[in-house]
Amino acid sequence: MKIFYINFSGLQSSELTSDAGVHVFSYHGVPDTYRILIVTRSGEAWCSEILQRKVLQSSVTVNWETGEVLTPAVWVGYVLQFLFTLLPTLIIELIVLLLFRFPLRENWRSFLWVNLLTQGLLALFASAQALNNGVSMWFIFWFVPLELVIAFAEAFAYRKLLRGHTPRRAFVYGLTANAASALIGWHCLEPVWRWVVSLC
Repeated sequence: MKIFYINFSGLQSSELTSDAGVHVFSYHGVPDTYRILIVTRSGEAWCSEILQRKVLQSSVTVNWETGEVLTPAVWVGYVLQFLFTLLPTLIIELIVLLLFRFPLRENWRSFLWVNLLTQGLLALFASAQALNNGVSMWFIFWFVPLELVIAFAEAFAYRKLLRGHTPRRAFVYGLTANAASALIGWHCLEPVWRWVVSLC
């Protein structure tokens, strides 16, 4: 059985490699719709139906014997990117909450709901942007303003909702927690993205 694995990416410069049936096409301008055409040295030819690339980087597996074309489910990439964007943020901000000595028993509901609303929406948006457009310096143009809006929104929400210390301390916690999660999240974004797209 001969299986060809084809990976399309719109990030790298022009490149074509082949190793044990793995072909990687990486260049700017990879089309959204395409066909796969395979021609053997003996002149045998095969052409796929029209295929659609739904994310920036995707893969296709072609079974040469059956002519079957398989593409991974895109939703898996979105779910993984979402989880690995949201979960570290929740963990980091929870650690900062404890460092600020806010009692968890009194505040876990407020902490969870505020973060699910703000960080959940941000993670959802970041997941879609990363898979559809990749991770590069352009990310900072929307990442920083959104993080600032979320940081102040959470700080004001925590000022009213957190119990056990002064509203001022809760406000400072909101800004500090968001700064910590944003910095760590920014550094982890590309490795997480590369891992997720390797599965797509």
